[in-house]
Amino acid sequence: MVAVTNAEGGETVLVAGHADLAGTPLRPDHLLQIGSISKSFAVICALQLEAEGALSLDDPLTTHLPWFRVGGGHGTITLRHLMMHRSGLPMGTDPGPSSLALVAELAAAETEWEPGERFWYSNIGYDALGFALEAVAGVPFPELVSRRVLEPLGMRSSVAHIAAADRSRLADPHDGLHPDRPWHPAFGLVTAPFAPSEGASGSIASTARDMAGYVRHLLASGPTGFDRMTDGVPDDEGQPYGLGLRISQRRGHTVVGHSGGMVGYVAQMLCDMEGGVGAIALSNGPSGASSVADYALDLARAEVEGAALPDPPADEASDLGEGAGRYGPLTIDSTGIHAFGRDGRLHKLAPDLYATDHPGLCHSPIRYGRNAAGGIDHLVTGDAWHPGEGYAGPDEFPHPAEWAAYPGLYRSHNPWMPAVRITLCRGELALEQSSFGRMPLEQHPAGGFAMRTPEGRLPERLRFSTVVDGRAQRVETGGCVLYRAARS
Repeated sequence: MVAVTNAEGGETVLVAGHADLAGTPLRPDHLLQIGSISKSFAVICALQLEAEGALSLDDPLTTHLPWFRVGGGHGTITLRHLMMHRSGLPMGTDPGPSSLALVAELAAAETEWEPGERFWYSNIGYDALGFALEAVAGVPFPELVSRRVLEPLGMRSSVAHIAAADRSRLADPHDGLHPDRPWHPAFGLVTAPFAPSEGASGSIASTARDMAGYVRHLLASGPTGFDRMTDGVPDDEGQPYGLGLRISQRRGHTVVGHSGGMVGYVAQMLCDMEGGVGAIALSNGPSGASSVADYALDLARAEVEGAALPDPPADEASDLGEGAGRYGPLTIDSTGIHAFGRDGRLHKLAPDLYATDHPGLCHSPIRYGRNAAGGIDHLVTGDAWHPGEGYAGPDEFPHPAEWAAYPGLYRSHNPWMPAVRITLCRGELALEQSSFGRMPLEQHPAGGFAMRTPEGRLPERLRFSTVVDGRAQRVETGGCVLYRAARS
């Protein structure tokens, strides 16, 4: 479902699709989970409490949660650091429902940099913020959000706590058929597990109409301290992130908003501040909300400006970039990927990264490898790599012998992280996971492995254990334990 609205109250809601695999039509009153868009609701509550003198955004987290601890030996984490994802805390794997225990267990984690120094998205950091707000306000976080945001804005259909009591009002969640593979549309969908949540990282379920009212509130700069919410600092990809909101520039206009992802739901909210128009898209599936919201916003802006309506966007998922060519036994052309007498279609996940439905290559993403000059000269598929026709790089990539114990598929019953695949290719260990793609690993001085980005090591840690017949049978990350699959 999607809604477009303007600052004057004009509103159009479009509902299409199904609420379940049985084909029940999606209705305007169905609830869908908005995921991390919920974070701005938590920020609004915090700014209201600050205006009332109950807290300061620069309060240490320990002022309100005196028992909070985290390893690493770095400085004090403030509420502002949590809101801007600059605390240095790990992202979090949600091994269980929202709980103080998950925040308390951060005592076993380690930060890698001083608070404020780097951006790293942290859901567990926002959950900690929610518990701090509970302590200040003296009421449970969902009640705080209801009293201070949902009720004043007339969002009467929305709930601030994803709970079994409201499950009958929710459209069913849907995810890809294969949680241990990169998602490709050809694999189809299944009903996803129901995952309760009352944490500040993502606990709101709403309708397009209710969320249109929230968009208008932002377009009017209505929240207390809204100018501070939109005063952003560049994240790790250079896009400014403020207090619970992302800030971008689109054709000369400032657009604020946020995306959301839950188990079986995605969402996107966009507010064109100069244009006075906004869009919200909610989906009970694994993809699609961002492109729908982008196009809806472009249509709304064209309408306001009296311009010709834009054509629907091209399908970027089929864009093969510069990668067409032959890579050893693999060939990529405009129709997809071809190898071992079989064909497969490619679906773009990110720059240089694709999923495929090729039966022999579908278990890992297809990744273009580039040389020092930036040209594509090889292809990586899981543990294997294939040189391009002009490849002039090395052929051997040494690695510690003990690393051979780690590659393979590991599974869990955690719906947020049902499977990870560890690969060893070109001398590099990496973690592959359906929701965030591929992340290189490096050995950590304190033991285990850390994920890393080009900016450096991350607080996410992996520890392998229970080695049987030379292969690790268990990996733990962020409290989530996964076990080697007998078959991949």
